[in-house]
Amino acid sequence: MGLRALSQGRLVAAGHAARAARDDERSVVHPWYAALAVLWGAAIVSISSIPRTPVAARQPLVEHGLNGSHFIFYAVLAALVARALSGRPPGAGIARPGLVTFIVVAIFAVADEWHQSMVPGRSASMGDLVVDLAGLCAALLLRRAAMGRGARR
Repeated sequence: MGLRALSQGRLVAAGHAARAARDDERSVVHPWYAALAVLWGAAIVSISSIPRTPVAARQPLVEHGLNGSHFIFYAVLAALVARALSGRPPGAGIARPGLVTFIVVAIFAVADEWHQSMVPGRSASMGDLVVDLAGLCAALLLRRAAMGRGARR
């Protein structure tokens, strides 16, 4: 084995080591965004665990505000889950983060509505679930539009 073959072997080994180090930095799930999504989901469950006053005592404007908060809470949750599933760096994650995000967050929304049915003064509401899913869809559509705009530049 000549000197040249030996040095090329070292270069190949060094290249494999560098590639392995890069692969370690790449992750299917971005850990920070995943942690934020879990914390945000825990906050949603905590808020939905607070017993509510009877419906007759609430004003219509308050009721609309509560529905709006469902939209925002689930839009943020969807954005965090989608970003977490995009991997690190972006694009290194799963093949269809939007679809998986929709499934995960929709199941979470159904579970949260079921959970609310057991909290005093609260009930499971199909209307709330629709607003949750609207927030989820809005976040995914905005993300898709933003990603499409970035790809055209």
